[in-house]
Amino acid sequence: NDSSKQGKAYMDETTGAFVCDVAWPAQSQGKWLYPERMLKLPEESIDGANMIEFEVRGDEDKVENDYDGALLMVVHAGGDTAWLPYRAPTREWEIRRVPLQAAGVDHSKNATLLRLGVNPRGCTLKFEFRNVKVLRKKAK
Repeated sequence: NDSSKQGKAYMDETTGAFVCDVAWPAQSQGKWLYPERMLKLPEESIDGANMIEFEVRGDEDKVENDYDGALLMVVHAGGDTAWLPYRAPTREWEIRRVPLQAAGVDHSKNATLLRLGVNPRGCTLKFEFRNVKVLRKKAK
């Protein structure tokens, strides 16, 4: 899912990353890129998970490499969506952890789809992520 009209998405076998290479016209506003994964239930259920961890990097056509936003979206049965922010990617691989339990709300419950992405400020973007993990508390 993205707002660009040009781009490609693929698995990079060398890095093990899912890669999105996208471009927008120079005067585009409100740019976004949020690849999604429909969870195969029940085997991929994230019910009760504490957080999602992943490695990410992004490279825009701007020196600043800045973003208007970076989100993990958790879509629940019925369509409600939790928009969970994470620190925007840099040009180097870095680990991000997004809590699913916040302010007494369990965002893991009844999840059916995940979207992970960014709102870039530049006009071209190479966005990559890999090693997505569901983290749960150890049973006592």
